[in-house]
Amino acid sequence: MRTSSKEIVKFLQMNCPNPTHAVTLTAVQESPLHKTKINRVRLEKSIKWAIKRINTACFNRNQRRKGYSIGVVVTIEGWRAGENLHSHLALSAPSGMEFNEFTSVIESVTKKCNWLDRQKDIQPFVDSGWLDYMVKLGPEALAPHCFYRAFP
Repeated sequence: MRTSSKEIVKFLQMNCPNPTHAVTLTAVQESPLHKTKINRVRLEKSIKWAIKRINTACFNRNQRRKGYSIGVVVTIEGWRAGENLHSHLALSAPSGMEFNEFTSVIESVTKKCNWLDRQKDIQPFVDSGWLDYMVKLGPEALAPHCFYRAFP
């Protein structure tokens, strides 16, 4: 039985209930430093690395001690031949943090990751249309290893 896009969007909303940022990160397709090409596994690892750094920037050591985290859901696209590998994210800023402040945290962290620094688009999350767009390729686009539930 095929999972409908409405069910997937509902699942994403459960994992990231109040997103504030809609982000697209286009990966560098080949590392000039290591002469290796990007693949889905490397992109997922880079996104997890970036999310951990964003959590540390937002919560300091409470991220590790108390398990504090921003809410994040991720889809990955572009694994077909001739497409650029990229990811779409919905993120929830920590309560009390301004939109521009959280945006600058995202930009500074992704700038430090060689794989994620090609092109980024950070917009305010307006409605669930972004989640509908994220799941247009179905459940195979989801990157559940990169999901984080917002806490506290």
